[in-house]
Amino acid sequence: MISIREVTRQDTAIVGALIGSLLRELRGEESAGQSAMPSELVDRVLALNDKVFGYLAFDGDNPVGIIMLSETAAIYANGIFGTITELYVESPKVR
Repeated sequence: MISIREVTRQDTAIVGALIGSLLRELRGEESAGQSAMPSELVDRVLALNDKVFGYLAFDGDNPVGIIMLSETAAIYANGIFGTITELYVESPKVR
């Protein structure tokens, strides 16, 4: 069963691993190696919790997806709205 919860500062490693997977996929690289984003960078972005928001998807205890949003504003939107900055969902594993 898939569950979703908001990202917290304690999720630095999970967020870094999922965003690393996103970037490997965008570059067309094999997913064999673990190349998570540097934890300092992830933590610095997650610290902007008044402007940056994220949600993690879990299949049981396994993280399988992430969406990160940042607050922005525009006149046409009549104020503040969110922009999706990162979105990644792992391919389902064959069981």
